[in-house]
Amino acid sequence: MKNLGALSFVFILVFQVLLLSTASADVSTSGYWVGVLPTYNFSDKHSVTLQAEARRQGDNTFSLIRPSYHYQARTWINLGLGGDLFTTDTTETRLWAEFNAKTPYKYFGQRLHFRFRQEFRDLSGVDNSGARSRMMLMSQFSLSNRYNLEAFVFNEVFYIQRNFAGVQNYYDRNWLGFRLRKNYGNTFVDLGGFWEKAFDSQKSEGFVGILSVGGSY
Repeated sequence: MKNLGALSFVFILVFQVLLLSTASADVSTSGYWVGVLPTYNFSDKHSVTLQAEARRQGDNTFSLIRPSYHYQARTWINLGLGGDLFTTDTTETRLWAEFNAKTPYKYFGQRLHFRFRQEFRDLSGVDNSGARSRMMLMSQFSLSNRYNLEAFVFNEVFYIQRNFAGVQNYYDRNWLGFRLRKNYGNTFVDLGGFWEKAFDSQKSEGFVGILSVGGSY
């Protein structure tokens, strides 16, 4: 458990440094997410997942409910279909499809992941619908077999094909982050965060801490 304590200390230190580094932003999106991520496996190929989170960023509070279905097409390819119910002062609904790929074997103690997700979005009270693409590259590391510890480092880019005002084709935001994972059998606890930079006129940015409990059953 000493290793876990040291990793937690490093996480807190990084969290504080990144918060200070974003203090000069015109609009801060710093905050935290807390949620659950259970997965139920019907078979080796078919599974469903429910992501549920409470989020606080800047002066805003959000909730996210994200059910999804996944099909394991190959050992290294997974296809997903899902929907989002994203609620704050307004309600946004999204339907999405995604392609996931990972290296079949770990090289030098790591595994590479790639995800592409296409979202179709609707916002309550707005006539125009929206469309957005998300592309993520992630590296997974095994830190300790004895303590069942893993680490993930990821970079995700968001690209708007059309927003709710009808504006088209621009980069929306970028997430650069990490997660530390402690596995307890089929259950895991994730502790991590990401730095968010939005490409908007407000120069909004911030660091978001994440605590998540999930598992595969």
